[in-house]
Amino acid sequence: MARTGLRIGEACRLTAGAIRPTKEAWIFSITDSKGDDREVPLMPAGNAMFRAYLSQTRPALAELRNCTSGEQFVFPNRLGGPFLAQVVRGWLTQLRKHLGLSHPLTPHLLRHSYATILEEAGVPTVTVMAILGHRSPITTRHYSHANIGSVARRLALIPTPWARL
Repeated sequence: MARTGLRIGEACRLTAGAIRPTKEAWIFSITDSKGDDREVPLMPAGNAMFRAYLSQTRPALAELRNCTSGEQFVFPNRLGGPFLAQVVRGWLTQLRKHLGLSHPLTPHLLRHSYATILEEAGVPTVTVMAILGHRSPITTRHYSHANIGSVARRLALIPTPWARL
């Protein structure tokens, strides 16, 4: 979720038929709860991890071969079905405690982080909006949070008129 901005339900229900590798990145085809379709690229930092996950735990999906159905879940539970959102939230809570983090670690926070990373990389708001599956730029603005340190560093690079004096 941190490398795709997927909603928790979208990540839990991701199927083999919805993933495709390209030269640059894995692309996830998502249909949201309202029936809207969008394509979501996996951030470069996640490509190697995703390929390793597939080759180690889901080898048939790694090469997109021997899949009896495009409906096989990419992240199946032990019965082959999708994980429940509550289970994933529980894992993140355990991870937060293990890491000693004081702030909550939630799937939605990971989605917000993804939006912020895209914004700081200069991706246009309309593109971030499309990737996240938002209908309104106002919603996207709520998701993206400018890192004040990053803004301060960028501002420091802007020459001031009195610097030339």
